[in-house]
Amino acid sequence: MLPSGALARRSQRGGAVAASDAVPQPRRARSRSGSVGSGRRVRAQGLALLQRLVGRDHPRVGQDLGALAAILHGQDRFAAAERLYRRALAIFEKTLGPDHYEVGFVLGNLAVACHERGKLAEAAELYRRCLQIMDRTVGPSNPQTALFRAHFGGFYAEQGSGEALARCWRAPCGY
Repeated sequence: MLPSGALARRSQRGGAVAASDAVPQPRRARSRSGSVGSGRRVRAQGLALLQRLVGRDHPRVGQDLGALAAILHGQDRFAAAERLYRRALAIFEKTLGPDHYEVGFVLGNLAVACHERGKLAEAAELYRRCLQIMDRTVGPSNPQTALFRAHFGGFYAEQGSGEALARCWRAPCGY
């Protein structure tokens, strides 16, 4: 089944249809309608179209799953966000390998979602794995690595573990 509208006409004329052309961007959707819920719906529709164009296991699908999960996460819908983060993680591990930056990034977001849902043991392990990958791939001074390290530090502070908190802030991979 061909995509509708301009993409279908372009496809019928023999022009290439890039997956990125087919996926609406959530910021545009939000600014037109003024609601995050509408942006979420547009992102979900774009994700369905993208999956038809490139397949369910394409890294771009993983990126869009992560973006949709972030929208849900921002709405405090942690269980739904966790499910999408896990799907994105599976795609990235399968297509990019277990030590890729995207894997680390999704692990960090998944750790935050698990932490907020009270899955503390799992969150701690996800934070550790995230930071190990992020330190190796983008470095300890990367802003995203620092943000996940701060989340992990907050996690330890909530647990009252001063020694673990100090370890969290030490040199890369010292967790």
